[in-house]
Amino acid sequence: METPKHNDEFSALLIAAIDEGLGTVLDEPTCKGIEYHVYKEVIARSLGSFAMALQTIFGVQGAWLFEDAILRKLYEKVGVKYDANNDIPFEMQVEQLRRLAARKASSSSLGPK
Repeated sequence: METPKHNDEFSALLIAAIDEGLGTVLDEPTCKGIEYHVYKEVIARSLGSFAMALQTIFGVQGAWLFEDAILRKLYEKVGVKYDANNDIPFEMQVEQLRRLAARKASSSSLGPK
């Protein structure tokens, strides 16, 4: 079961991955412009809307570049090998990773200290 603390920690990882992922595709002024218009904290809670906004702004292929970059960074931050799966929507992949991170956190907190 996910705890509020885990949700906050995962959201922080997601926000950092969004920053870094966008930074691999865009220059800094453009990233700042996007951040100005779309608050990162809102993005972390409403991934479906974020994904739709990316598609509206950059088209399907452009959005895929951003989503892929963000997912790569997020997987790295959670400590899981990234395996691109284009058949699963971005927000579903993030949710799967959120559950996996919760299981990892839960199992590590149960181990010997």
